[in-house]
Amino acid sequence: YDTLNSEKQELVKKLSKSELELSQINKSADINQSKTADKSSLEMKLENETLKNKCESLLKEKLEYKKLLTDLQGQVNESRRRISQLEHNLSQESSSSSRDWEKELNQYKDLVKELTDQLNNGGNRDTYLDARLKQLELELQEKDAQLQRLKDLDTIKDERDQLVTKLKNQAMNFEQFVKNQRQVSAELNLSPRNEGVDLQKLREMSVKEVREEMELKVADELRIIEQQHQDKQNQVEEKYKSILAELSRRYDEKTKELEAAKESMLQEKVKLHNSFKEQEQIISQMIDIRLRAYKKELIARKIKIQELQGELRKKEMDIEEEKNYMAQVMSQWAAEMEEMKKHEVSMQEEVERLKEADRRLREDVRELQENDKRIRESFDTLKHKYQVAKTTAQNYK
Repeated sequence: YDTLNSEKQELVKKLSKSELELSQINKSADINQSKTADKSSLEMKLENETLKNKCESLLKEKLEYKKLLTDLQGQVNESRRRISQLEHNLSQESSSSSRDWEKELNQYKDLVKELTDQLNNGGNRDTYLDARLKQLELELQEKDAQLQRLKDLDTIKDERDQLVTKLKNQAMNFEQFVKNQRQVSAELNLSPRNEGVDLQKLREMSVKEVREEMELKVADELRIIEQQHQDKQNQVEEKYKSILAELSRRYDEKTKELEAAKESMLQEKVKLHNSFKEQEQIISQMIDIRLRAYKKELIARKIKIQELQGELRKKEMDIEEEKNYMAQVMSQWAAEMEEMKKHEVSMQEEVERLKEADRRLREDVRELQENDKRIRESFDTLKHKYQVAKTTAQNYK
């Protein structure tokens, strides 16, 4: 019994010790695991944040440098465009100015030539104007005469038409009278035969009277028409005389106007001859002034072009330096990215190592739990044996 009791006490002590060790191991494992995990997680978070900030800053710098490079390239292109535009404008203005001056000079030369021709051909022109004026007057007289003849013919035609109409009406009246006489004769023929001779005489007398009356009327109408024609002819002659007088008056006026025009032309020739020399001097002075101004402007623009070319070369050098700096920055950024990748790989390996340590600790804990279970089973067995032994001992007693 004492042996069993001592064994029991030892087993209880061992079990307590094992439980204490197991609890301590579990606590230390949990603490170490949590501390290690927290520390690793915190370190990884800090490193990730740092790397993320570095990446963002590098990306921002990259975008800024790209934008700066684009702006510089745009400035270079704008400077080139401005220089080419200035050169084009300068050449175009120079050519257009020279063309304008040549055109003006040619116009003045043509004007001088025209004035000289007018001065030389003044006499011929006066003779030509006189001949042309006379010809126009003759044509005017012929046209007036033709117009008057046409008007007279229209008047005669109208009068003839009126006379024909009047004669037709009189003929119709005469025919109507004859018809009436025939009707009267027919009525008289119906009377007795002894009156036939008187009626025949009466009819002949009536016809004779009507014929004589018609002849008188026709003669009167013809005399009236003849008188009207005579009046028309007198009017035409008077009108012709007045037209001749008017044309003569116009001819005198035109002659006076021509003389005045000759006089004014001579005065104008003298004025043009005097003003031509003055204008020629003024034009020469204007041409000299403008040529000097264009030369000064050309020199100033050449200087401006040289300055712009210098600025362009300077900007190209600045852009080249920026490109080199960007290349260095990009190489540094690539090296940092490579280093970040390596650090990330090492951190991943550390995480795997910690995961492996955690797995081993969990296996140790599981093994300790199994040992605890076995110890408890052994304790239960020993306890059962102790009870059996105790019962046996009591039975022996």
